[in-house]
Amino acid sequence: FLSALVRYVEAAGLTLVMTADHGNIESIAERGHTRNPVPFIAYGPKEKFLRARVDSLQDVTPALLAAYDAL
Repeated sequence: FLSALVRYVEAAGLTLVMTADHGNIESIAERGHTRNPVPFIAYGPKEKFLRARVDSLQDVTPALLAAYDAL
C-alpha cells in the first residue's frame, strides 16, 4: 500500500505526511495516549520545510498550515 501511495505522491508532485497521536508504537498493549514520541514522516517537495518546523505533535498543524500558505 505504501509503495503505491509513494509512487502516486511522486507522480502528482505532492507531499505525503504521516504521523500518529498515541505514542505507543513500541507497545500495542497500551490502549491510551502516552507521552512517548510519535512518528512524523514527511516525503515530497515540502518535506524539508515541514521537518524543520516539527519538533513535537503540537507543531504538526501549524507546520502544515505554513506549508499550505507557502504554496
